[in-house]
Parts: sequence; structure tokens; C-alpha cells
Amino acid sequence: GVAHRLLWSAVSEARVNTGDPVGGLAAARRSLAAGEARGQTDDELVRPLGLACMCAITGEPDAVEGFADRLAGVAAQAPSEVNITAAANAAGYVLLARGEADAALEAYRQMDALGRGIPHLQGVALKNMAVAASQLALTPRAEGSTTFVDALDHVYRGRMWSLVWIVLEALAVFWARSERPLDAAVILGYLDRHGRANGVLLDGRRQALDVLQGVPGADAAGTEGAAMTRDDLVEFALGGLSGCA
Repeated sequence: GVAHRLLWSAVSEARVNTGDPVGGLAAARRSLAAGEARGQTDDELVRPLGLACMCAITGEPDAVEGFADRLAGVAAQAPSEVNITAAANAAGYVLLARGEADAALEAYRQMDALGRGIPHLQGVALKNMAVAASQLALTPRAEGSTTFVDALDHVYRGRMWSLVWIVLEALAVFWARSERPLDAAVILGYLDRHGRANGVLLDGRRQALDVLQGVPGADAAGTEGAAMTRDDLVEFALGGLSGCA
């Protein structure tokens, strides 16, 4: 039972990080079922609950709130830093599922404050802020750029590569919507070459690809990105952000 719970959590994380939130949600539910079959409480199932909540944003948005409520209950009953952060994370996912990106960004700012001094927890919060910023309807370019600079700088310095890819993908969505399609194409070219895609950003990525259709030079920019090293890509992104922040 424990082995199956851990296995399906790993499968869920792999699915959502390769652009398959529907498969990720199914795997998260199997992880939860394995734990529940052994009588484990929600306090012991925080990881699969968090994965289910994240995957459901795209795959089954009506289910997000239920998972978030369970995590809120865990945080109330066992208020550890991990549980409180997981609940804050999920509360932001509820807002993203509702299309309330501004409110989600504010929720993740509060999560960032909770995670100060704990590098990975703060990295998750900053990553989430980048995801929310990529979905804002109207954002001054400088404000959006600052969000991405803070997030990318933190996760890159910490070599948190799973978070780096998500921040970069969110930045590509942001740039595609901010009339910088060629810069977006460079990032997406790299991510496509290496099979990186986050399920939470699935709709935004599709929209970015729609923007790139027919843009002169987009294919060449994608080829340029595909040939970069990961460090070159981060430097490219940070250089582009410093030019408009």
C-alpha cells in the first residue's frame, strides 16, 4: 500500500510535468486510494492531495475545491510549515481554476512570506506567482517582469530545475501575450526539444503556440532555443527580462 501510494504520486508528478494533467489526476487518485485503503489520514496524504489539486486545474476544475478543502483541514489540525504551505498552495489553485489570476497572485505572495527561510517552499511560491502572472488579463509589463525575475533568480540559484522549467514556460506564455512572440518561441523551442511541459500551463501554452502561428522568424527562434544549453536559456530569459523591467 505504501509503495503503491508513493509510486502513483511519482507517476502523477511525471504526468503533470510532461503536459498530461488528466493522466496526472488519475495517478494522484490512485495514490490517494492506496493510502486510504491502509487507513492513512489526510495528514499522511498531503503530497497526493496537492498533486490532485494541481492536476485538476486543467483536467477537472470542478474537483479542485474539494482537494483544497481537505488540505485546509490538514493545515488546521496539524499546522506544520509543510501543511500550511500546501494549503496555501491549494487555495491559490482554486482561484486559478476560477480564472481569478489577480487573487491567486496575492495568495501566492502570502505563501512566499510563509516560506521565507525555507528555499524550496519559497521556490514553489515564486513558481506559482509566475504561473499566476502569466494568466493576468491586464498587467503592466514591469510588474509582470519583476515577478518572473524574482522567481527565476531564486529557483535557478537553488538549481531547482523542475521549478525552473515551469517558470520559463510561464514566461513564454507571458511574452507571447505581451507582443514578444520571438522571445517566447526561443523558450518553447528549448522546452519542446527536451519534453518539458507543465499541465497547469497547458491552455496558456496552446494560446502561445496559436500566437506564434505565422509569425515571421518564429521557427528560426524555436530552433535557436532548441540548440541552447539550459544555462544559456536562463541567461537569455533573465537578459530579456532586464530589458523591460
